[in-house]
Amino acid sequence: MGRSNTVFNLLWNNFGWDGDSLTILYEKGKTNQEGENRVPRHIYANPYDPAICPILALGLKVCSEESSNSENFEVFPAETADSSFANWFKKVLTLLSEDELTLIDVPIDRLASHSLRKGGATFVFGVTDGPDSDSVKLRMERKLGGSDDRYIFRRAGSDKYVGRTACGLDANSFKFSVLPPHFKVHTNVYDVIPQSFLNRSSYSFKATFPYLVASVIYHWDWLIENLPKTHPFFSSVIYTRNYKRIWGHLIVTGFFENEETGMRSSGLPQLTHVLCDNKSLREEMRGLPDAVVSKISSAHNVQVYNTDLIDRQFGHRFDNIETFIANNLARSPVAGGFEHANSFRTFAWGGQFHAFPEKFKIPCESAVKIWQLWLFGDENCVNTPYRMLRGEFMSKSQRVQLSRAKAVMDTIQDKIDRSYSEISDLGIVEASRLFNLAYVELFGNIRSFANMTCSNAYKHLLRILRVSDNN
Repeated sequence: MGRSNTVFNLLWNNFGWDGDSLTILYEKGKTNQEGENRVPRHIYANPYDPAICPILALGLKVCSEESSNSENFEVFPAETADSSFANWFKKVLTLLSEDELTLIDVPIDRLASHSLRKGGATFVFGVTDGPDSDSVKLRMERKLGGSDDRYIFRRAGSDKYVGRTACGLDANSFKFSVLPPHFKVHTNVYDVIPQSFLNRSSYSFKATFPYLVASVIYHWDWLIENLPKTHPFFSSVIYTRNYKRIWGHLIVTGFFENEETGMRSSGLPQLTHVLCDNKSLREEMRGLPDAVVSKISSAHNVQVYNTDLIDRQFGHRFDNIETFIANNLARSPVAGGFEHANSFRTFAWGGQFHAFPEKFKIPCESAVKIWQLWLFGDENCVNTPYRMLRGEFMSKSQRVQLSRAKAVMDTIQDKIDRSYSEISDLGIVEASRLFNLAYVELFGNIRSFANMTCSNAYKHLLRILRVSDNN
């Protein structure tokens, strides 16, 4: 977005590096003829579009040029650099296809080198919630006019926002915070820099070398595919010695902040911070179901077999998800029963987890078998102890069956005078023996009662209890 005369007078030693951006200090400019109170322009990388990435372009130039013997170490040493660029620009326009020309809103005979400056400003102005107009005008070396020129000065923060926007990054995406390709460890890159650059480079310019080289390495495959075979890159040291193989694994980027290298994104509006926070939150929430399942499984000593429902439910139950899962799992482990008794299965239906299938029915078994299920669960299906089943999710008939089974089992448990957990800890064989002893002590005849279904056992129990009460 600089004026052509200013850009063509650039010296290599005007470049430096600040955090995550390249900096340029113009010697002079239209609005600063004396070269006083110079403030750097900030140039950012665009890893998504190497064709317009300024860091890659400079890195390619530094790595590919064999010498830079101009008197003042100019970036564009030709005496007619401005006219040469204008002629090249017009030639490129004539090579565009009809489809490409339709993307340009103005006749190509009206385009020239100033079009890049004005077009860049137009692009930045067109970004929703983009940089303020004064910052863009100052970047363009335009006077604000009147008292504004005396009181409004360009500062790094606003220029960084303009620079990040101007390099083509999407200001309405968290990707706006992308970091430039850079080395994750200190790397001596001077072997690939031509000696003519090294001999004349200032400390500030040398500070840019690792980032320029990193960008070339990062876009290595793109360069090979898109550069003409006559390009000096293919005869450069960095290519002929294949430094991609040596350094490729050391290049990193990132968003907002790279924890490994400590580099942080600059020139970001508040919107990008919000978008980055939302991205981080989404990533954390994406792994939340597994994390919650692991936590709850550990806390309750259970194994969750079906986690699909968590994936559907956790979004709108975020704050209460632990309670949500815990309420739908068995509350405590069962020891001494089947080998898998501490890994209770869960079934997802009706918008919740359950310890039994949707059409579950209490089996028509003898009271002794129900006693075993009451303590240890079913080895093949509902391995949660039946005493832990929640009747409110069953049909009316099944709730009645569960209630009757509870009355029978609680009567036996009271007679044994131990908690269910203590009884189950003894194992299935000992628990069955205690059942028989309790019944004999209560009712005297084990054969008839032990072989009854739980429903009939309940009725039989009521008759015996009435007789006991009458006596």
